[in-house]
Amino acid sequence: MARGRKVWVWAGVLALSLAGFWLLRPVAKPPTVEPTQPPVEKPAEPAPKPPPKTSPRPIPTVDSALSRTQALANSSFPSGIVARMELVTVRYRGFDGREHLGQIVVDKGLAVEVRDIFEEIFQTGFPIYSVIPVVRFGWDDRKSMAANNSSGFNYRKQITATGEAKILSKHAFGRAIDINPFQNPYVSRSGKATSTYNPQARGALTKESPVVKIFLRKGWKWGGNWSGNKDYQHFEKP
Repeated sequence: MARGRKVWVWAGVLALSLAGFWLLRPVAKPPTVEPTQPPVEKPAEPAPKPPPKTSPRPIPTVDSALSRTQALANSSFPSGIVARMELVTVRYRGFDGREHLGQIVVDKGLAVEVRDIFEEIFQTGFPIYSVIPVVRFGWDDRKSMAANNSSGFNYRKQITATGEAKILSKHAFGRAIDINPFQNPYVSRSGKATSTYNPQARGALTKESPVVKIFLRKGWKWGGNWSGNKDYQHFEKP
C-alpha cells in the first residue's frame, strides 16, 4: 500500500509540473500582416498667395507751401480786393513728368472751380512748369513770366508786348490765370512777342489743347481766341 501511494504522489507531482510548464510557456505572437495598399496621404494645403506688390506712390514735389498771409504779403493793394483773395493748393504734372504741388491766388468765388480745373489738367498729363504766387517774384509780372511761372492774382495793369497798358488786368481781381507764359506768349497784332510761340512745343496751348477745352467748358475765355493781339497764356473768367 505504501509503495502504491508513493507512485500516485509522484504521478501527481509530474502532472502538476507538466501543467505549470504549459501555462508558463512563451506564447508566439501572430505574424504582422503588412497592408497591401500604402496609406493615403492628405494633400498638403496650398500656401497662401502673397499680397500683390504695389509700388509706393511717389512723393509730390512741393513748389510752393505758403500761408495765405505770406502769399498776399508785401503789397499796398486795396484791402477790399485783398480780402476777396483765396490761396488754392493745386497739383499738376511738371515738365519732369512728376507730380507737383503748387499754389495760386484767385478770387474766393473761383477757388473750388480753379482747383477742379487744375485736377482735370493733371489727369490729361499736360505739363505745367510751376504754379507759385507772384509774391515770390516781388509782385513783378515780368520776373514771374521769365521764370515760366503760371499764376493768378496780381494787382496790376495789363501787360502787352510793348509795355504796360492803362487799364487794370483781370489778374488784379483774381479772375485770370496765365499758364506756361514762356511757351504761350503775348503776341501783338504786328507780331511782336514776349517769346517765340511754337504751337508744337511741349506745354504750348492751341485751340485743340485739352487745357483750353477745359477752361472754355467752365465758362472762361482764352486769349488765344482774341482777334488782333493774342495772349496764348491767358485765361479769364468774366
